[in-house]
Amino acid sequence: MKIPHHIAFIPDGNGRWAQAHHLPIEVGHRRGVETLTTILDQCYHLGIKVVTVYAFSSENWSRSEHEKNILFGLINFFLKTKLPKLIDQSVKVKIIGQQDKFPSSVKENIQVAETATQAFTTYTLQIALGYGGREEIIHAAQKFADAVVRGEQSISALDETHFRSYLSTKNIADPDLVIRTSGEYRISNFMLYQLAYSEFYFTSTLWPDFTLETLDAALKAFSTRNRRFGSRPLTSNDNPTTAHNHIISNSSHRSS
Repeated sequence: MKIPHHIAFIPDGNGRWAQAHHLPIEVGHRRGVETLTTILDQCYHLGIKVVTVYAFSSENWSRSEHEKNILFGLINFFLKTKLPKLIDQSVKVKIIGQQDKFPSSVKENIQVAETATQAFTTYTLQIALGYGGREEIIHAAQKFADAVVRGEQSISALDETHFRSYLSTKNIADPDLVIRTSGEYRISNFMLYQLAYSEFYFTSTLWPDFTLETLDAALKAFSTRNRRFGSRPLTSNDNPTTAHNHIISNSSHRSS
């Protein structure tokens, strides 16, 4: 089975799972964290080098204070309790997004996790917190413009590779596979620049019900994809010599 280098998850459906089971929303989010732990272990066991999780979007700030506080607590819980295992697995923790509005406890746990794992190069866990794809592109453009104003860059120097250096994901390869749960068929402002050639796998499974079997089904589907990145395999029709011989042959046949 073909294993992607980088998987990105949009883990949707915690609230609907809780509602369907007549449980408080915090139980759904807690089950979602348990699912994430299981899936991460399997990803690294399979040799998937980078996993990105869309944990808290820039749009999530519009949720109720009650739900946001639940999410803040679970972010802290994950970063504190899972860090020893991530260190044992040699997983670098990288946070992307704007964290300035998060409580100080979240920012402190982010700093601890990133500092404790910064030397690791085998695996990466990239967590998107306070993240929006449009905002990331705007911030990258602003940083480049600032560099131009300071005389450190010229406008003509900007190309795709150079622009990437201003993104929060600058040292991370683009996702090969994006998995979104809960039956939604959209990317919700997630990694808009980086997903240009990613493969997508959508499932109606709610995130708390996402299992190793569901992951396996997604990976098997990915294995069947022919990733051409805008090109296609060379055929005889693309060979000028073959095409020329084909024309001569047809011409001779018509004149005989």
